[in-house]
Amino acid sequence: MNCSRCCYTIATLLTLTVFTTACNTKVAQCNDLIKVANAATTELKVINKLSKTSKDKTPAMKQMINRLTKYSNQIKNVSLEDDTLKGFQERLYRLYDNTSSINQKMLLAVQQGNLQEMKAQLTKIRDQSRTESKIVSDMNGYCRSR
Repeated sequence: MNCSRCCYTIATLLTLTVFTTACNTKVAQCNDLIKVANAATTELKVINKLSKTSKDKTPAMKQMINRLTKYSNQIKNVSLEDDTLKGFQERLYRLYDNTSSINQKMLLAVQQGNLQEMKAQLTKIRDQSRTESKIVSDMNGYCRSR
């Protein structure tokens, strides 16, 4: 009787340990992904704010492109095991990569004085902002769940 009780206790502890480890792994992976996304958002907001005080926007646009490329690579390099988080990782990577490409096209339009192309790229940037909000909302919901 004692042996079966002991085995049951050990089995229960092992199950709890595996469950806790899996939860901690998810939490840690969420934190790793969110850390990069937050750093990107913070830095890009600073660049955007500083660009508003300058008449020449091209240096800020170039800096934005470089930072988007940097953060798309950082997002891609976050080590994840959770398949759902890998999906968020891919979505963030595409977001940063697409936004970088859009900013490159915007920069070219500015340099060429092509107002129609600037407006088109500005619309795409706004769309990317909505996409970012959706990704962040989805990711926060998933990371908060047990």
